[in-house]
Amino acid sequence: MRQAFGIKVLAVGAVVSILAISGCNKQVPPSTSTTSAVTTTTTPKAVAPAGPYGDLNIALGTFGSEKFYPPRTEQGVLVTNLAPMFDFMVNIDVSGAGLAPGVLDKWEMAPDAMSWTFYIHPGIKFHNGADLTADDVKFTMEQNTGTGSIATEVSQSVTGADVVDKGTVRVKTKGATLDLPAYLTVIAPSRGQVVPKAYVEKNGVDYFQANPIGSGPWKFVRRVGGDSIRYEANLDHWKQVPAFKNLNLLLVPEEGTRVAMLKTGMIDVSEASTEAARGLTAAGFRPFTLDYQSSMVALYGAYLPEAAGMPIADIRVRQALSMAINRDEIIKTFFYGNAIPAMVNNTSQVSRDIDTAYWVEQAARINRYDADGAKKLLADAGHARGFDISFFTFTQQ
Repeated sequence: MRQAFGIKVLAVGAVVSILAISGCNKQVPPSTSTTSAVTTTTTPKAVAPAGPYGDLNIALGTFGSEKFYPPRTEQGVLVTNLAPMFDFMVNIDVSGAGLAPGVLDKWEMAPDAMSWTFYIHPGIKFHNGADLTADDVKFTMEQNTGTGSIATEVSQSVTGADVVDKGTVRVKTKGATLDLPAYLTVIAPSRGQVVPKAYVEKNGVDYFQANPIGSGPWKFVRRVGGDSIRYEANLDHWKQVPAFKNLNLLLVPEEGTRVAMLKTGMIDVSEASTEAARGLTAAGFRPFTLDYQSSMVALYGAYLPEAAGMPIADIRVRQALSMAINRDEIIKTFFYGNAIPAMVNNTSQVSRDIDTAYWVEQAARINRYDADGAKKLLADAGHARGFDISFFTFTQQ
């Protein structure tokens, strides 16, 4: 069982070069005007073209598996490589109000909580011109529960789906699955990307992997494995046409190289660790938070019979270990202030459907720093002289 002894990190997930973006193939040259009397050179105000223009270049540290069929693709790839070309069934309200319409205008849970009814926004088209209908939503849910799918949250919850009419689907669940709409957002498990039924059935999954289409604001152009992915703006997107003509995702695993590319204007956006973001911010670049990451100590075996003789089997020892962590100091020094205090495991200040204020208060009490109290608890547990314990960890950016 996990013990949430770490801190909840407000990770600086990406850094944007404002100057690079504002100057990205979008400069309008000065014009020269001539009259009968004099010749003058003027520089009028730059007027942006009517449609998308220029390139947006983003460097990523990993492309993951580079699989392009959503039901068989891990969550990390879904929200990086694939997100530009797909619309999600449900969106996240950026104001913090919870879920918002996407491909689905609304969703309703049945009174017995054993099914959901999805109402599809009319007029959405895939990149090949085909209409996005209830058949595609039903097919997507079935693919997420079928052979080869890695969407375990969906496959363990959904038993099937029926088309009610062209714009309505009823999804049947194994039990009361209150969070099913949340599974269909960009937040993990990110299973709301709708795939085109007719296109997949005609061409097969392997063909789709090489020639993917969605209904999103960007159309797939080409992929160079282990190097880059190129998209172009979908001029007919039902919601919002991108400001840029082209989107280029570049695989640059080495952070130092990404930083150098950002500083020299070769890229416009880059992932950055907390350390790198600090230096780039000082250099005038603007950081923004891309995601939350959680640091924790997991004391596996603490509640198993085999661990009965181990120090961590004693709750006083586990409490002492937690009280010995100065989380405020870690936030201030290791994360340079880019963190928020820990809450209970797998929750944060932005979690939904819980009494957030209550758990923030509880976490502040439980996760308090008290070195003297920790020493006393260890002594009471018979470990006044301490004991040895091994931890396994990995690098956290």
